[in-house]
Amino acid sequence: MKSSYLLFALLVGFTFDSHAEKSVKLVGVVAGLSNDVALVEIQTSPGKNPVQLQLTAGKPENGVALVAMDAAKGKVSLNVDGAARELMFDEDMQHPTTDTQVEESLPLIHFRSLSLVSVISLYSNLKDRTILIHPQLGTPTFSLYQNFRTKEEAAEAIEKIFKDQNIATIRDGEHFIMVVPYSYTNVVTPKSDTLANSGPLIPVMSVNFRDFPLGGAVQTYADLMGKDIKDRPSAMDLSCCSTLTFYQETPLSRAEIAYALETQLAWHKLRFVPYEEGLKLESIR
Repeated sequence: MKSSYLLFALLVGFTFDSHAEKSVKLVGVVAGLSNDVALVEIQTSPGKNPVQLQLTAGKPENGVALVAMDAAKGKVSLNVDGAARELMFDEDMQHPTTDTQVEESLPLIHFRSLSLVSVISLYSNLKDRTILIHPQLGTPTFSLYQNFRTKEEAAEAIEKIFKDQNIATIRDGEHFIMVVPYSYTNVVTPKSDTLANSGPLIPVMSVNFRDFPLGGAVQTYADLMGKDIKDRPSAMDLSCCSTLTFYQETPLSRAEIAYALETQLAWHKLRFVPYEEGLKLESIR
């Protein structure tokens, strides 16, 4: 059924083998900016990609709960499947931070070799916007160990470490920010402020695509628009062998979600065009 794929896509998340021993690694802490947050990477079994979570006190995820934190020392206490664990940062030779002095009384962000997707998620929370992630950003990692007085200062610091790796942030209307390579800043066009939004907003994280098959995103867009894909085998051939990352950090209208998917499909050189009573996927030359 047409609606079944959309329902799956809107509810898609991560599941874990409850019998596997979780490998949990500390990759970041945020203290003094609204809620304290521990950024951890968990992996339940070999062969599965690790997943990075943002843990706040009283809100366990996947059997992992934050108990206590010493942000300045880079140390957290967790409860993992009922067992207490204490974690500290691994040594970071690529991004050394040992010479930096911080004030324990001030808000602090401390992360080491954090993945681009996780830093973008943190940045999204600081800006209270949903991020449109360009597929040509690569897989850089980032480290930061610095005090801040406000969320705005923290967001500016993240923009600086993005800039140091030739990554630009571009405001797109009231709810989005584009994160793109600097070499693409002259060819991307923010257009969300032209949308005619109406109807109820779709709640935060209703759409949660992490390395999601591009063909699934294509079908989700068609379902969202209430249209059939014409010549579906050809559409799936065009969208095979690639993935898309888009997670909804703010409430959005259906029109805004459709715009976000259209934008990121275009960055993959794909677009939908009206065709008879449905939609046809074609390559952008």
